[in-house]
Amino acid sequence: MKSLKKLTAILLAVIMCAGMLSVPAFAFDDDISVCYVSDDRCTSILYIDGDKATLSSSFRDTVSYEVLHIKQYLEVKSGSSWSKYSGGSIFSTRRTNALSIALESTEPVLPSGTYRIYGEVTLTSNGGTQKVISFYSNEATVS
Repeated sequence: MKSLKKLTAILLAVIMCAGMLSVPAFAFDDDISVCYVSDDRCTSILYIDGDKATLSSSFRDTVSYEVLHIKQYLEVKSGSSWSKYSGGSIFSTRRTNALSIALESTEPVLPSGTYRIYGEVTLTSNGGTQKVISFYSNEATVS
């Protein structure tokens, strides 16, 4: 029960902080483009309990998309750089005029280190144009 209260508090704090971010507007280009921006439509939360990590990523907009595709994976810090943790990527695709998509997964056993989630959402408009948004979660450490 204590873990649930802690997770609820973390989720509430992230949602409140996300609502205060301002993001420059952007339009679709004719080809695929990639953005590494802080986008208040994307949320990614990493929660570590003992040696198990729970990864949650989501995207929500007020505009519908023909196809939404989201993926996430765990990254581990080595020195000042980040690399993909040995676990596989988790992904989900939602079609037919979707406003949102969410994804949750777990990594069962983590060695000591600092971790974060790398998340990526691909937006496909009704006209077929694509936009890719990459985002990161908070950092968390396993002792």
